[in-house]
Amino acid sequence: MKAFKIPKSTYYYWKNHRITARDKQNITLRREILVTWKQSRHVYGYPRIHKALSDKGFNVSAKRVWNLMHSMNIHSVMNKKYRKPSTHNDYAQRDNLVHKDWHAAWCADITYIPLLNHQWVYLASVYNPTKHKVVAHQVCNEMTAELVTRTMKKAVQNTKKPIFLHSDMGSQYTSNQFETLLTNLNIKHSYSLKGHPYDNTYIENFHSMLKRELVFQTKFESIEEVIASIDWYVRWYNKERISLVQST
Repeated sequence: MKAFKIPKSTYYYWKNHRITARDKQNITLRREILVTWKQSRHVYGYPRIHKALSDKGFNVSAKRVWNLMHSMNIHSVMNKKYRKPSTHNDYAQRDNLVHKDWHAAWCADITYIPLLNHQWVYLASVYNPTKHKVVAHQVCNEMTAELVTRTMKKAVQNTKKPIFLHSDMGSQYTSNQFETLLTNLNIKHSYSLKGHPYDNTYIENFHSMLKRELVFQTKFESIEEVIASIDWYVRWYNKERISLVQST
């Protein structure tokens, strides 16, 4: 013990220590936590990992999962923000037809994604709030009426149309091209109040989540890399990502 420069108490604790059932379970839990965390590309924090373990039959508390993750020095990916270009429009306010009753409505929005060369590309999405699913998405290097129109056309190809489509008052969504499409589809257009993005909370939340879990963690060199990554994320979000809310 003198040769190794360790106290006698440490040596005797090691000599007499026996692995308990809890110790054995922690070994298994750490392995499962690490696998689940890596499969989520480091997205999941302890609430979703706790749910994943419960779904696999592990009777373990959320606090214990948090403690184990803390001991392993793993956590959900962290946020960072960037400054996006400002936009405005001169249209008069139009009606909000949804008023938080989303059972017959989809929502749509555009978000910005930066490239390493400091240019921007744009993601247009259509979202089903009652199913918590992305119905359609498109990435383009220009933020145009054609982008949102093409995304909406894709959204209605293989699924039942909604009664309402809710969006903000951005010039792309108030364009004649987009409004004509909705009229031809017999879909009523609902609008967020200017300066109130949370009127469109579901898709705002989705885009915010996508940025925290993917975009802020990735350095994109080209639009092709953005398209591939967003395609993966949407498939994963729609089919595999553990949700803490229930679809209606």
